[in-house]
Amino acid sequence: SDGLPVIPPTPERVVRMLTGTSRDPQEVIAVMPPNMGEVTVEKVAINCVLAGCKPEYLPVVIAAVEAVCTDDFNIHGVMATTMGASPVMVVNGPIRHRIGMNMGIGALGQGNRANATIGRALRLTVRNIGGAIPGGTERSTLSNPMKFTMCFAEWEERSSWEPLHVERGYQPDESVVTIFAMTSGPVLTVDEGSLDGPALAGTLGQASQTILNARAYSFTNTLLVVSPEHVDTFNRGGDFSKADVRRRMQEVSAKTYRQLIADDASGVGLKPAQAAQMSDEQLDRVVEKFKDDADIHIVVAGSEAGNFTGFFHGWIPRSIGSIPVSRKIEDESERKKLKDIVADFNLPENLGLIIRTAGVGRNKIELQKDLQMLLKVWKKIETAMEDDSTPAPYLIYQEPDLVVRTFRDHYSSDTSQIIVDNSDAYKSLKDFARLVMPRNRNLVKLYKETRPLFSEYK
Repeated sequence: SDGLPVIPPTPERVVRMLTGTSRDPQEVIAVMPPNMGEVTVEKVAINCVLAGCKPEYLPVVIAAVEAVCTDDFNIHGVMATTMGASPVMVVNGPIRHRIGMNMGIGALGQGNRANATIGRALRLTVRNIGGAIPGGTERSTLSNPMKFTMCFAEWEERSSWEPLHVERGYQPDESVVTIFAMTSGPVLTVDEGSLDGPALAGTLGQASQTILNARAYSFTNTLLVVSPEHVDTFNRGGDFSKADVRRRMQEVSAKTYRQLIADDASGVGLKPAQAAQMSDEQLDRVVEKFKDDADIHIVVAGSEAGNFTGFFHGWIPRSIGSIPVSRKIEDESERKKLKDIVADFNLPENLGLIIRTAGVGRNKIELQKDLQMLLKVWKKIETAMEDDSTPAPYLIYQEPDLVVRTFRDHYSSDTSQIIVDNSDAYKSLKDFARLVMPRNRNLVKLYKETRPLFSEYK
């Protein structure tokens, strides 16, 4: 337990919880650090019962678990840091309304079962399967209440901007959960005086200066929860985009290296000995609070009344810490559509069909082509099994490597070239293309230039 009472996960309750998804209860959806425990759908359902979820919340929790178990999110680092970082969940799309999530008054607080129990279920899963227990691998110095739960929905309909999930590449009608690693918040910023976007963004820029500390620059990220009244202020006098908000905040919060030198007032910042080695030109160079504008994340939620914006203070972004991760939440209507499509397929005797998540959104022709590719692979396996000319032990078939899997999942008729800069990967991809798409195998090219591939095609 997280210290609060839990609901006993009796077999009957777990079975009832599993009605929230059509996925196999024994399907392994992730491996959870630090204990590297296998996370099955059933285990997630057990923790959902413990947390007090309804069955219809289960797909959201499953997507959240998949997100935090990625290398990008780095859940082990998030839970182990002494800085007290914790996952913050933002839900977008139609599912917000379907399961009754709160995005309005008091969205970040108590009072809504979906918000409270979805976030709690994720943390219980991390604790009970991953083994992130305070005093063990969880080493937070002070910790924070978000270790219990922090989950809310974005009020997309009250925003004049693209919602978070659309910004991150998803369709407006898709349901998506995005996970951030934050160390504290929400910290309230009050501005009841600004009359337009530049002034309000200036206030937010000033408030951002003290995140972690007033001299911690180009180090962290933040999640802003903008209230509807502040949205109206940004709209007053013309459209003020999220990009405009980010840029204005960076301009107002910027300092020079000279201003970041540790002094008698505070021991944090650029060490005087380091500053002494810098020229006046270097010391007068401007440093922005966030290394990149994209480190300022913006969503809309909260009551219609109140000129406030809440700041969640970040941990360490990018590859050395945690990168926000989004995952599409399973849609039972999509699964039904896929089942209807494949019902017309003529499968050889004694063969079954499993559609992976990558198949969601694909049409009948694309799925048929994929099936034909797999049947060719199966034919190759059968031929290898019948070959008596090679002595045992003999490799019959090997699962494709990452390069081939990436090609398999993302190739389409719009693909004009597949460029590979590694000779081994090129050979395996060429062999795969020769097997499944022989007419297009010449699309695969080996990159031989000295300049890095991603520099050439950035």
